[in-house]
Amino acid sequence: MPTWKRRLRLGRGLLALAAACAALAAAAGAAWAHEGRQVQGFAFETGFLVEPAYEGHPNAVFVAVTRTGGDAHAHAGVSGLADTLRVEVTHVESGATRAMALAPWPDQAGAYVARFVPTAPGKYRFRFVGDVEGRAVDETFTSGPDSFDAVQAAQAAQFPVELPSARELAGVSEAAQQRADAADERADFALLLAVSALFLGLVCLALSIFGIFAATRWLSS
Repeated sequence: MPTWKRRLRLGRGLLALAAACAALAAAAGAAWAHEGRQVQGFAFETGFLVEPAYEGHPNAVFVAVTRTGGDAHAHAGVSGLADTLRVEVTHVESGATRAMALAPWPDQAGAYVARFVPTAPGKYRFRFVGDVEGRAVDETFTSGPDSFDAVQAAQAAQFPVELPSARELAGVSEAAQQRADAADERADFALLLAVSALFLGLVCLALSIFGIFAATRWLSS
């Protein structure tokens, strides 16, 4: 085989390998879409523990805190933060906020989780408040294109039949309850009208009897 053909085949093989590596790297980035940031001399990496995140599915806030710098402790995970650091989770669209405790994640030194079930899709905000080895921390991370993933609607992962979410079922139940309450109010109003009409009828009957009685006495006198 001519040398130029061998080189062409080798070039094509290298290009195919590079494309495969790029695809794997992109897939890994999509599966682990966390945000990293330097905070008070420490490296913070945070996002959902399981990504992509879906409403109604158990998940957790994930955060890994490591030391930075050029000493022997650089890149080492920071332990003991479950006692000094907490996270406030906010569903951005509704503004609902809850403070949560962090627990050590056993598979990684310096990593912590706060478990919860996101019950609404959309953007979430993680605010870490407390201190790291004596340094005050108040740092906020919000899901987005350059950060960790937002929560997706449950139907995005369902096949072949899309089932209503707990949020949608709660909305249907609330609407049904509102209709029932409105029907009760109409029934109460109708009962009040009926009672009022009966009372007025009795009053008119009494007046009529009194009028007849008075007219009879007047005619007989």
